Amino acid sequence: MFSVPEPLSTASKASLDAQLNLLRAAGSQSLEQSARLLDLQLSTFRQGLDEQSRRTREVMHAADPQAFWQAVSQQPDTGIWLNYSKQLTAIASASQSELTKIANQQAQDTLEKSLALFDVLSKNLPQGSEPWVAVMRSGSNQAAAQLENFQKLTRDLAESFEANLNQAGAQVEKAVKAASAMKKS
Repeated sequence: MFSVPEPLSTASKASLDAQLNLLRAAGSQSLEQSARLLDLQLSTFRQGLDEQSRRTREVMHAADPQAFWQAVSQQPDTGIWLNYSKQLTAIASASQSELTKIANQQAQDTLEKSLALFDVLSKNLPQGSEPWVAVMRSGSNQAAAQLENFQKLTRDLAESFEANLNQAGAQVEKAVKAASAMKKS
């Protein structure tokens, strides 16, 4: 007998569960990274306010015109913004890495479940279906190879993205330090 509804029903349920797990994992990851970003923004804002408050007190308590002009002409602390950009880069990189890992794992799980379902269905097919099974198995193998290539490409792009972010951060830091050094002299 040709019994397909049971394996298809089981596969559909497993697929739905896998999609829900993917959404939970991605949502959890997004919330975690959003919380880190909010914390970073609040702490940077607080540091900026503290710096501005300190500078305002220096201006208000200047004893003579020279001290007043010296306090007014002070350059803001670039360390706060450099630290912010480094941490922001780290958060973006971590978020991208985790979401890529989740998506790759989901794709791998889906492929494995699809291949298992295909094996179950191919055993229940009537006689004479062997050519169809061979074609489908070949397609499944090609899909697995393409998934592996896609995952490798994704890893390479993620590594390139992270390297570019780090390089851009280093260039910004270098430029800010050079500008700070020029203004001090």
